[in-house]
Amino acid sequence: MLIGYARVSKADGSQSLDLQHDALRAAGVERDN
Repeated sequence: MLIGYARVSKADGSQSLDLQHDALRAAGVERDN
């Protein structure tokens, strides 16, 4: 089982998790983890 972690450092919404989520999925990390 692979566990992924994504984060942004700004709370103003100027950063997106989309690229990080895509990279985690490409690495085989399931969304539930």
